[in-house]
Amino acid sequence: DVEEISERMSVQAKELKEAVKHRDLAKQDYDEVNNALLDERQNTKKAEKILKEREDECSQLQQKFDAVKLEIRKNEKVRKDLELKYEATKEEVNVERRRREEKLKAEIQRQAARHVELLQLEEKKRLASIDIWQTQITEMQAQLDQQSDEMRQVRERNEQTRLDWMAEHQERITEVENLYERRQKMLQDENDRLQQEREELKAENVRYEAEMQQRVGSLPSSNLQANWEQQLHELLQWVSDEKDARDFLQNLAAKLTGDLESLKSGGSSHHLGNGAANIANGQFGATPPTDRGWGSRRSNKIAKMELLDLQRALQSEIRAKQQISDELSKIRSAYLTTKQRLEESEFKMAEMSKDLERKSDQNDELRQKLGAMDYDTSTRNQSGGAAAFFHMLDNSGLTQPDSANVSSVQGRQVSYRDSFVSQASSVTNNSDYEVSNSSLLRQQHQQQQLLQQQQLPAYENTSRRGQSPAPPPVAPRTQSPKFPLGGQNATGGKGHRFSHVDLRTPTKCGHCTSMLVGLGRQGLFCQDCQYACHVTCASKVPSICPVPPEAKRPLGIDPLKGVGTAYEGLVRTPKPGGVKRGWQTTYVVVCDFKLYLYDCNIDRNGKATDIQPTIRQVLDMRDLEFAVSSVTESDVIHASKSDLPRIFRVTTSQIDTPVDAAHNHQGGSEPAISKQYSLLMADNPGEKAKWVIALNELHRLLRKSRLADKRAFGVKELFDISTLPIIKSALCAVVIDKQRVVLGKECCWLFFGAL
Repeated sequence: DVEEISERMSVQAKELKEAVKHRDLAKQDYDEVNNALLDERQNTKKAEKILKEREDECSQLQQKFDAVKLEIRKNEKVRKDLELKYEATKEEVNVERRRREEKLKAEIQRQAARHVELLQLEEKKRLASIDIWQTQITEMQAQLDQQSDEMRQVRERNEQTRLDWMAEHQERITEVENLYERRQKMLQDENDRLQQEREELKAENVRYEAEMQQRVGSLPSSNLQANWEQQLHELLQWVSDEKDARDFLQNLAAKLTGDLESLKSGGSSHHLGNGAANIANGQFGATPPTDRGWGSRRSNKIAKMELLDLQRALQSEIRAKQQISDELSKIRSAYLTTKQRLEESEFKMAEMSKDLERKSDQNDELRQKLGAMDYDTSTRNQSGGAAAFFHMLDNSGLTQPDSANVSSVQGRQVSYRDSFVSQASSVTNNSDYEVSNSSLLRQQHQQQQLLQQQQLPAYENTSRRGQSPAPPPVAPRTQSPKFPLGGQNATGGKGHRFSHVDLRTPTKCGHCTSMLVGLGRQGLFCQDCQYACHVTCASKVPSICPVPPEAKRPLGIDPLKGVGTAYEGLVRTPKPGGVKRGWQTTYVVVCDFKLYLYDCNIDRNGKATDIQPTIRQVLDMRDLEFAVSSVTESDVIHASKSDLPRIFRVTTSQIDTPVDAAHNHQGGSEPAISKQYSLLMADNPGEKAKWVIALNELHRLLRKSRLADKRAFGVKELFDISTLPIIKSALCAVVIDKQRVVLGKECCWLFFGAL
């Protein structure tokens, strides 16, 4: 029984396990079904929600559809009304057109009659103008003949002057050669005399040797050998000194002969100076004084005296030779100066001849145009005829500035020390800056304007054309296409390939020499010849790639336009923390009457490297408060005393502060302008003086040029810190005029601000 019970229990246990397992499976299935049911319920709710939204959209679309139907009906009604109005307007337009046609026909008939009268009047003016031009051509031909005669006379005078100078130069050369021949003969005689004295000294030496042998025989045998060796040494030393003196004289004679030959062959005076220096620095052989024997002392004394006499004679010859060399140098310099003047005169004569040829060509062209001037009286009206006539005069070339003279003026570049030598005589001579040639350009432009006014013919609008400003003097340039990307010039040459670039260093425009400013895409850059320019200057750049040097504009500011770069250099400016923090190197460019300050680094040699393309600060010379001056110790309290002579100050206006701006209700008060002081330090006091003089001179030139004032806005202080909270609570504002503004506040009162 127990076994059966145990078997049943084991079977029941197995069944229990299986039942538990089935229960777990059923529970798991129930959970899955329950989750699926929940998901289905959520999907059903979403579907119901979407259905409601779709129904709402359908209702809205139905409403819109009904509204569109109504709109269509209204539009149809409006269209019918417009068609009726169009028909009525069309009839009115036809009536108006017929009326205007009749009126225009009458006007055309009236204008035709007036046109005939104007043509007759214009024909009379044309005949009068032809007479005027013929008179002017006759006068210009007479002037041309007079200038030709003057040029021939100048050429004859120059030729006569050149022949006179050549003859005088040849006479001087002949005199110098004769003088050198005399000097050479004197030296040869002196050499012969010295040779004769040398022979006498040799005979005396033989006699001295015989006496010495006799004395040697009389001396005791113990001191014989020592005395003989000592006297033999002295004798050999004396002979050696005599040989050195003879060699020196022979070398001197050879040098003088060589110098004379070099002068005859046209050598420069440099060889003479070298020969004189060698003679002056020559070392004469001298016998050391000895106390051994009266014979040797006497012979040494005689030799020294003779050598001193020879040295004095040589020194006198050297002085005479040096004097002759100086005279020859002066003659040569005078000859070179005369030759240079002659070349300049020939160059001016060539320019005058070119100018005369150009004027002759212009006269021929004017004759052709005056001969071919025939107006079509049937097709011209008054405005067209007058415009064509004056356009022909403009193209004739009479009123245009002389391009050759302008090019020659622009080609001049005045150095810094030449321009300001009268104002900075105490300044050192070394300079790395170049001054603008603006003053020369301005003078040349004024002269050409005066010449144009004198050459203009006397007809109706002469005064108007004479008073109009002439174009600025620029070097003659060929025209390039407006968009010169890959363009070709007229002769089939290679054109520029311009593209927009981001420049990483400050770059000047090759056409106007102004700086290309901006954070990016500052200008155009040729990929072939590396020519940079502004976008507005691209159409004026010569189409030849690369640009020839004679077509490039020199550095300088054009006083008529105020554009161009005058000079540039390195200075030091205070660091952001002030002078106490130290000084930093700054690259300054004076361009367009402004000072552009760039951050940069310097290398070991003091040259600027890694110049930043962005401008750190701009100081405008057009500022009414602009000034450049030196500083005192009270101006720069934190700078060392040794740096004061190198520091200068640039003053500009910062902000206009009205007097009692916060509470002043009278608009006539004078504003107080706060000033900004920028400190700059040069390398030495001389450079600082140059900067001060140059900037003041440029500022004076700006004031004299009187350029147009292009200021758009002025910064003015309206509120100070105490009244600043008023702006936050302001509700409205209105500008009364250019000097007054009113703010309205919440507490129902007005605040008046005076500008």
